[in-house]
Amino acid sequence: MNKLLKFTTLLVGIIFSISSHAASQYFGYWSPNCGGFGGSVNITKGDDIKVDVNNNNLYISAKISVETNGYNIYFTDVIESMNELIDWDNISHENPIAIMNFKDDVATMDWLGFYDKSKHKYVWTTQSDFYIFAKKSKAISLTKCHF
Repeated sequence: MNKLLKFTTLLVGIIFSISSHAASQYFGYWSPNCGGFGGSVNITKGDDIKVDVNNNNLYISAKISVETNGYNIYFTDVIESMNELIDWDNISHENPIAIMNFKDDVATMDWLGFYDKSKHKYVWTTQSDFYIFAKKSKAISLTKCHF
């Protein structure tokens, strides 16, 4: 019994260590242009996410979920918006706004936009600073910014 307990304790410790390292790799401030225009995603250890979609125009909170295609980012609420074109009451919390994949200090983001449930389609797909800076919506390269 003592050997089984030691083995179980060791196995749980290894699994916890691996999962903590995998999750912690995405913590930080991510941007295509650290300190400049281009949007940003700030992920803290509590999985609290703030997304600067459009500088001085649209700032939101989000959540992250590990999926088979990467880390899906889901809209949760508007923090600050000067945007009157998006009907926030109809924006889905179930459809991802972006998909990110992380490797060391580089992430790749596919910006999807906000899914409008009343229109049954994504909106704000090409208006984000991510899209404008990268001139594309798929495979946008983000760097982990160290300030």
